[in-house]
Amino acid sequence: MLRHTAICTSSLAFRDDWPEWLALYGCSPDEFADWVCCDTMLSASQAAIDGLGFAMGRTPLVDRDIREGRLIEPFQRRLKSNTGYYVTSTPEHARRKTVKMFVEWLLEQFTHAES
Repeated sequence: MLRHTAICTSSLAFRDDWPEWLALYGCSPDEFADWVCCDTMLSASQAAIDGLGFAMGRTPLVDRDIREGRLIEPFQRRLKSNTGYYVTSTPEHARRKTVKMFVEWLLEQFTHAES
C-alpha cells in the first residue's frame, strides 16, 4: 500500500485521520509514494473510487460504496472518531414531527455505523 498514493482531506470540519492511522501501524507519512489532498471526504472517496489512491472515510459516508464493491476496506482495524456531531434547531422547529423523525433517523444511522 505504501508504494501508492494516499488521498487526504483538508476539510476544516474533520481532521485528517492518516497521521493517527499510520502511527497505529508504525508507518510514516513519508513512506507513501505520493499524496493527493481533497477539500472534502466525499471528494476523497470519489478519488479512491476513480482509482487515484487510498483514502480514509467515515463509516456512514462509505458503507454503501463498500457494500456495493466500489471501495474496499483493506484492513479490519478501524479508528474511533473523537469528533462530536450535533443537530441544532430552533425550539419551534424542534417540536415539528418531521424534524423529530429526521433526528431519530440520523441517530439510527450513526448508531448502526458504530456497531
